[in-house]
Amino acid sequence: MQYKSVLLATLVAFGLGYYTRAGSFDFSFLKPSAVKQDEMIGIETKVDIIAERLVSLEEELRAEEASAKKQTPKKIKDSEALKNVVWEAGTSHVDDPFFGHSKSEVVVMAFVDYLSESSRGFFVDTFKNIRSNYIDTRKIKFIVRDFTVVDEVRSLAAAKASHCAGEQGLYKEMSQHLMLLMDKSKDIAGYGREMAGLDSSTFDSCLASRRYNSEAQFDREEGEKLGAVGTPSFFIGRKQQGDSYQGYILRGAQPYKVFANLLERLVN
Repeated sequence: MQYKSVLLATLVAFGLGYYTRAGSFDFSFLKPSAVKQDEMIGIETKVDIIAERLVSLEEELRAEEASAKKQTPKKIKDSEALKNVVWEAGTSHVDDPFFGHSKSEVVVMAFVDYLSESSRGFFVDTFKNIRSNYIDTRKIKFIVRDFTVVDEVRSLAAAKASHCAGEQGLYKEMSQHLMLLMDKSKDIAGYGREMAGLDSSTFDSCLASRRYNSEAQFDREEGEKLGAVGTPSFFIGRKQQGDSYQGYILRGAQPYKVFANLLERLVN
């Protein structure tokens, strides 16, 4: 502490004053006119006051430092799995399917590939908890984005299948079906024939077209700009001004508690 040396010197001076009063030191060699008794008393009193004030300042400094530590929020350190980023939403996600509250200030944007085992692991192990605690309670908006990297042909076909089913109001059903039950050896068009309520001929026609090719490519490019590497990758952020979101890119199928820690910071 910066006051310690001053305090020590003051206490020494105080000690000298005390021993002077007690007669422990002989100042008889000084001339009587050099040190007057009333002046000594005045000096000793001032020293006592200064010593008390320095002790008080030391205590105040400790209290301020303790208070500062309590008020400073714990920062989330960047790592290879977690990066602080800004997402300018604009109109890029207007047509993207989502779960949860459309007007939520907090967004989780998942970049997934239906052929990715890690993406599947996230939906099997983690998504159900996020859904029950944050999506169904209308705290967040969970957006699904295509990040076709596993297989150039089949990954794109699976992404298109979910959107084609979405034209008939069954995006969520097809998305979950593909993610949880995907058989890599099975023809993706066959999933349309299995799903109840889906017109298979309309679905097949949509799947054969190039209608969603550009959207899948756009999703992947935007994910890469944000820092997504592989699947799944997630943007987790809170809306700022306009269509700007401040948040984090989280890479990999992280445990639920990692998502919960970030979401609690943003939701509250």
